[in-house]
Amino acid sequence: MTRDEQLRRRDAALSAVKLIVSSSHQYSPPSYKQVAAALNAQQLKTTWGNEWTPQRLLRFLQRLGYSGLHGVKAELDGQVNKQG
Repeated sequence: MTRDEQLRRRDAALSAVKLIVSSSHQYSPPSYKQVAAALNAQQLKTTWGNEWTPQRLLRFLQRLGYSGLHGVKAELDGQVNKQG
């Protein structure tokens, strides 16, 4: 797997997570289990080509500097909550 393919998968997954979180009409983001299931339903893979699990989703977001799904929701709401 090339680095470009990994970056494309990462960007596609992050875009999908942001879309899922933004479409949530709740005060808090959806659960990690719900988001992981939605990513798998869309047949999106992790950067390394694996299925999504809640733990993989959390680690993925942390590696990108987010404090989990709450950090993604805060960024979408216009609050700066990204670590790093």
